[in-house]
Amino acid sequence: MGVSNCLAIALALVLATSGAAIARAAAADYPSKPIRIVVPFPPGSGADVRARKIAEPLAKRLGKPLEGVSRRSMDRLSAYPWPGNIRELQNVVERAAILATGPLVEVPLDLLATTEPRAPVLQTLEDRERDHILSVLKGTGGVIEGPRGAAGVLGLHPNTLRSRMKKLGIERLRYGTSS
Repeated sequence: MGVSNCLAIALALVLATSGAAIARAAAADYPSKPIRIVVPFPPGSGADVRARKIAEPLAKRLGKPLEGVSRRSMDRLSAYPWPGNIRELQNVVERAAILATGPLVEVPLDLLATTEPRAPVLQTLEDRERDHILSVLKGTGGVIEGPRGAAGVLGLHPNTLRSRMKKLGIERLRYGTSS
């Protein structure tokens, strides 16, 4: 009895609790696309219990007479898949506590994200540098030199900034300046 033909496989198991860790795992060089499995908090030991523990100290910190989280909100929190980590749950409960008008914290549906977290767009260092310089140039109205110029904001000598702009293909004419 048993199987006479065996199939060898290579398996990489990545356990991640935060969006950043998930994005890094997805960007890693694996032979095939990773399969994502979302495991919700188990009932009775997950989001509902954690939400209660998060809400208790909030009453004191916010100076509100909060007695806890409503049953409906507890059910909502327990049913949510929590693609992030415990900080995401903490942020949702804190925002709901700030908005609370009565003794029970109600978690509105709009506080729970309805989409999967997106992996960050990966850019080359050159692209990031170009985007940053363009952003600073826009903020300074295209001024390069002087105390409020882009070079001063970036901590560069004006000639160094001009050199980088040329290397990155950034044209000053876009901003209508002559400095």
